[in-house]
Order: sequence, then structure tokens, then C-alpha cells
Amino acid sequence: MTNAAAGTKITFADPYGSYGIANPFPAPQPPPPTSPIPPQAFLTYDPFSGFQDPVTYSYNLALEQQISSSTSARLAYVGEASRHEWENIELNPFVSGGANRIYNQPGCTANNSCYSQPITAANTGGNTNYNSMQFSLEHRLTYGLNGLFNYTWSKALDNLPFNQAATSIGAGNSYVYPYYVPNFRSLDYGPSDFDHRNVISASFVYTEPAVLHDSPAALRYIANGWETTGIVQFRSGDPLTVISSASNNSKSGQQRDRAVLIGNAYGGTACKAGTHCKSYLNPASFTNNASGTYGNIVKGSFVGPQYADWDASLARRFAITEGTYFQLRAEYFNVLNHPNFGDPGTTATSSNFGQITSTSPQNSNYSNDPRIAQMSVKLVF
Repeated sequence: MTNAAAGTKITFADPYGSYGIANPFPAPQPPPPTSPIPPQAFLTYDPFSGFQDPVTYSYNLALEQQISSSTSARLAYVGEASRHEWENIELNPFVSGGANRIYNQPGCTANNSCYSQPITAANTGGNTNYNSMQFSLEHRLTYGLNGLFNYTWSKALDNLPFNQAATSIGAGNSYVYPYYVPNFRSLDYGPSDFDHRNVISASFVYTEPAVLHDSPAALRYIANGWETTGIVQFRSGDPLTVISSASNNSKSGQQRDRAVLIGNAYGGTACKAGTHCKSYLNPASFTNNASGTYGNIVKGSFVGPQYADWDASLARRFAITEGTYFQLRAEYFNVLNHPNFGDPGTTATSSNFGQITSTSPQNSNYSNDPRIAQMSVKLVF
């Protein structure tokens, strides 16, 4: 085999030597201190410091009251605290106004210690907490009615980096402040992505008891055999974090800068005339962080649009024999045809900032369909 460009004959018996370079294999372990450090990003962790098994503490206290033979109520406090949660920490950010990284200072070539790219560590220094008041009211089947009502008032907080990768580490997933800044997690202590302050759900099944016992058979046939069901859901909006479109104005190299709030966050005219969108956050109230600063918006400082939905059904049984009947059923999803808007754009000064352009929330799996009706016929025997 011949290298045409170099005009050198390369042999399989000694490919490196025949090309005129030393054989790098087997590579010495550990590498000698003179081995060149490649200009690439590194991922690491320290098993002796900052890397511990996560632990979660759960606690609750409940009070239950029987209101009647068929109705009961429950009031509970439910809490949780987790320690040593997964987080990404950038160990090699820029210092001195972005001139050099921590491990790429002038003179580092003298002892072969120049790391020119990010070094991201997997760390378990994150903490979370959850506190809630939960109320439920249950009515067991009497007079054809079975119902359940739940209300949760809660707050979930954590100090994990905003929007970090959940299952891996990598550059661009660390905190806003570099780790050498005192209290560097401060802008990332806020509501968790799944935090919804108020959550309500209710469901019911009502089967009409037999009525008009002394009426003609035809009238009883029409009036009896009806059943209706329903599910109602409501929740507060998603936490919103406004980031800077100039994500490295701080010169830290972490690409995590936040915007600056200078006015009323909500309202404004994010949507221009003639566009199909909804204005939500006010573009005039946000600006990018100045050069050399990190911004001032704390994670989850704002709240997106709330969610509400009502699904219902109406069914009628038509008896054929004692154990056989037809069921005619009509089902409605989003009965009120209520639009549930998605979250707005949250990158300050970007073209879609503050605009809601969809009906798909960012941080939930709720369905946002328009009103849908469907009918079915079923034979039960």
C-alpha cells in the first residue's frame, strides 16, 4: 500500500514505522506528564467529593372525617425533601472578563496543563423540596350519584440548573453563575418545572334512579335508564424562565445568561397586527444582560397560562330482555371548547419572545384538543 500524497510505501507489518512515525500503542497508563492535552471538552466526576447517593425523605399528616354515611372528607399535608440530586457543574469557565479559562492560564504550557475547552462535572449537590395541602371529598354511591373532588395547593422548589439534561452531563448545562461566584446557585433556586400551585380535579357518575313508577310504560321507557359522567380538571400555569438571547454576555463561556426585567412582565404587544398569536409577556419589559453581567431573572419567576378542561358523557340504556340491552352513548371532550394555550417564547429580544403560538404546554402532557364529540352503540348481553 502506498500513500500517494507522500510517495511512501506503507506496510501492514509496520504501518507506523514504514510511514516514519513512532507506534503509539500500547499507550502508557497513566499517560506521561508530557502527553499533549487534546483541545476537546471533557466530562468527569469525583467519586470522593461531591458525588453521593441521592436520598429522599417523604412525610405526611392526614385528618379524615366521615360527614355522612356516604360522604367523607380528607385534609392532608404532604411533603418531600431530596438531597444529593444530579446536577451539571462547569469546572473550567472563563475568568478575567473572558480572556482565559481557569485551567488555560498564561504559562500553562510550561507544565503541560492547558485545558482550552469546557470540563463538565457530574455532581450530586442539588436539593429539592415539595410542600402541599391536599383536600379531597368523596361521595360514595347513593341515589345514583358517585363523586370525587380533589384540590392541591402546593409548591415544588429546587436548586438544579434550569433546563439541564436529565440523564447525561455536557457543556451548556451548568448554572448561570460560574462556581467561583459566592452562592452560585442563587439564580437557579426556584420552582421546579412541574410546579403548579393550584390543581383541581373532580369526577362524577350519575345513574338516574327508576322514576314514574305509576306512569304508562311508554313514558317510563323514555324517562328511565339515563346515565351521565364527567371529569373536570384545572391547574395553574407552568413556571417560566426568561433567558438572554446574548447568552454569553457574561463572558463566562457557560452560555447560560439570563435576561433583565425592567418593567411589568405581563401584557404588551408581542404579537404584531395581522399575526396569529397571543401576546403574553411584555417585550418592552425585558432586555438582554449587559456585557460582563449575568442577568437578574430567577428561575421560574413567571407563570404561563392556566389549563382547564371538562369532559362529559351521556348514555341511555334500552332494555331488550332482563339481561340484555342496547346502550347509546354520546361523549364530549372539552365540552366548552375552551382553548388551553401553550407557553410563550422565553428568549428575550428574540422574534417570538412573549408570543403564544400554540396550544401545547411545554411542561405537561395534557391534551389540548378542540371540542370533540363521538357517539357509539353497544349491545350488552
